[in-house]
Amino acid sequence: MNEIAGNIVKRSDKVAYIGVEVSGAETFMRMQGFTALTPTKNPAEYTRQYVDEEFERSEVVRYKPEIAYGFDLFTPNSAQQPIVDVHDGEKLGSDTYVYIVVVDYSKEPQGGAYPATKRQWAIVPSGEADGTDAYTYSGKFAAQGALISGTAEVDANQMTATFAEA
Repeated sequence: MNEIAGNIVKRSDKVAYIGVEVSGAETFMRMQGFTALTPTKNPAEYTRQYVDEEFERSEVVRYKPEIAYGFDLFTPNSAQQPIVDVHDGEKLGSDTYVYIVVVDYSKEPQGGAYPATKRQWAIVPSGEADGTDAYTYSGKFAAQGALISGTAEVDANQMTATFAEA
C-alpha cells in the first residue's frame, strides 16, 4: 500500500514579502492581493551524445528563475506600489529591481525565525486591466542574482518580515 507520510504543505504556507522603503529603511511587506506568484526555474541543459553509447546524456548547467505574478490592485497597498510604479512609469534597468523574501511557514521556527530565501528580481510588466471586475496587473519577476538562504523574523500579524542571511 502506498502511504503518504506527513502533512500537505499549503500554498499559503510559503509567503512572499517585497522590499519597500519605509522611513529610509528597507522593510519587507507581505505581498497581499496576488492571484498568482508562480516560480519557474527554466533550467538550461548541456546535452551530448557520446559515440560509444546509445543514449544521450543531459546535465543542468544553469537556471533562469522567474516568478509569474498577477494581482488585483488595492489602495493603499505598500507591497504592490513598486510594481505599479514600474508598470505605470515604464521604468527601465535597475529602476525595476526589488528584493523578495519567501518565508516558509510549513517549517518550525528556530529561535523565533522561519527558514527563508531572498533574491533580487527585475519587475517585467506584461499586462494590466485584464477583466471587468478588479483592475489587475500581471508580469514576471526575472532573477537578478543568486538565491540567498537565511531566516526571517515576522511581526505578530505576519505583515512584515526581517531577513537574516545564513
